[in-house]
Amino acid sequence: MSSFKSHTPVSLTIAEKLGWTLAVADAIRATIQKSITASIYSPSTLPPKPVQVNAAVIRSMFGRTNTRQAQAKMAPSVDTYMAWFKLKPQLGSSYEPAVEDICVDGVETRLLWIGKPWKKTDSANKKVLLYCHGGGFILPLNSGHCSFARVIREEIEKYGQECSVAILEYSLGPEKQFPVPLHQGVLALNHLLAAGCSPSNIAMGGDSAGGHLTLSILSHIMHPHPSVPPVLPLSSPLAAAILVSPWVTFDQSAPAFAKFGREDYVTPHLLRYWGEEAIGLEAPAAELAAGRYHAEPKRAPESWWQGMDRAVKFVGTTVGGREVFLDDVLEWEKSFRAGSGVRAELYVGPIELHDGPLFDFGSGRPPSELSLKAAQLTWEGFKSKL
Repeated sequence: MSSFKSHTPVSLTIAEKLGWTLAVADAIRATIQKSITASIYSPSTLPPKPVQVNAAVIRSMFGRTNTRQAQAKMAPSVDTYMAWFKLKPQLGSSYEPAVEDICVDGVETRLLWIGKPWKKTDSANKKVLLYCHGGGFILPLNSGHCSFARVIREEIEKYGQECSVAILEYSLGPEKQFPVPLHQGVLALNHLLAAGCSPSNIAMGGDSAGGHLTLSILSHIMHPHPSVPPVLPLSSPLAAAILVSPWVTFDQSAPAFAKFGREDYVTPHLLRYWGEEAIGLEAPAAELAAGRYHAEPKRAPESWWQGMDRAVKFVGTTVGGREVFLDDVLEWEKSFRAGSGVRAELYVGPIELHDGPLFDFGSGRPPSELSLKAAQLTWEGFKSKL
């Protein structure tokens, strides 16, 4: 395995260590406060109590810390992946950790496999989900992403369909900013194509920033970004793109931000900060001025998506009914559906917050309807070839 890592944890200053300690203390306060209030008042229209508590903790922690502090406390993606395999649910599984390093012209990335890696000797019908994890492009993979990927794989295999998930380990901001993750995602897709995996057997997917990256790759197929190598020629469209609460714009003016901003764990302040760390202050305007919408798919005109049916056969999107991205995702999905000609399906989880599937595993609850719907949408994309 190469020395490549999603990020290099830094040594915190004394002030940053103190700040982290105070943030942890406030997170404990938020846990107690939300546990009490959710016990007193928690109607069926709100998320379950464990989700409300987790959201309050995340909102508290990330509202009081910076990227350096978060990355110093979080292991690189590959290390989290290896540790996840040692947890009880994975012990005795039919597959082992498998890491594939990719390096092209000095640009490195990595695939972290859940299920057996694709090989040229595999069945011509084996499916692969190339998964891009969320985290605002500044947080690495967490164990919840791995568990969610495992659930998708297991749900698909219930239909008798062999499937493996390849999680993309990409570089994080601010050390590496857009379009570096797009470049790495393209290298990963090209790696699968060059290995002989048919496009019709490949689905791409991601949550939050990972959904953004998935859309960036689709845009790149039809509108190559000048800073990124092209995707290898597709002999057929990709099977599917699965988007969970995709981050489709850096703007925070949609009504859902005001309506759910005190409930969801993603706040306008946090999104502004993560956006600046992930892409920089001037890049969004520069991309739009150049007529490119890889970084902000919601701002793309319908014409941008024309011909997308040559790149992907099916796009499935899920979004929380109580999350700040709700309005933006609905508006983007409507525009995409009208302009692309791609078969699409949208599911709104009525009481879910942003990136609901991660709360299933972070809150210790079984897979929710939204998580299972994401797996079903993946299967919908795959089965259209069968």
